[in-house]
Amino acid sequence: MVGPVSRFRRYGADEHARSLGLLSHLYLSLSLPSHSHTLLSSPTTLSFTSDSLLSQLLSARTNLALGPTNKYQEAYYVYEEIKGMQGGRGEGTLAGVAVAQGLLGRWDEAGQAVNEALEMVSFAPLSVGSADGG
Repeated sequence: MVGPVSRFRRYGADEHARSLGLLSHLYLSLSLPSHSHTLLSSPTTLSFTSDSLLSQLLSARTNLALGPTNKYQEAYYVYEEIKGMQGGRGEGTLAGVAVAQGLLGRWDEAGQAVNEALEMVSFAPLSVGSADGG
């Protein structure tokens, strides 16, 4: 039987990226973050992703699911880097920042990121209160 990583050899770069994202997302959705990590760190995957933004983002999502603290910190750095890019300050990025901050126990910063993301969405019904009850 051919594994998911070896199947990548049959397709072009765009198909690789889409397949990689889909497989990683499926593993995380099925509560199998270790499978996602194995996929993302395999030599075959690394041969076509190198240090791409997509591979960093997929790894960050996997790190948030896997832990421990050093993985949460790595994920936070990736989301912060994306947030600093032009056009990278979207709700999804801010949600990643908020989750990473929360997992690191930085509740005030997590709440700020959530509030900032909610302000970007016109249909947001409410925002998260601050830690001091305000």
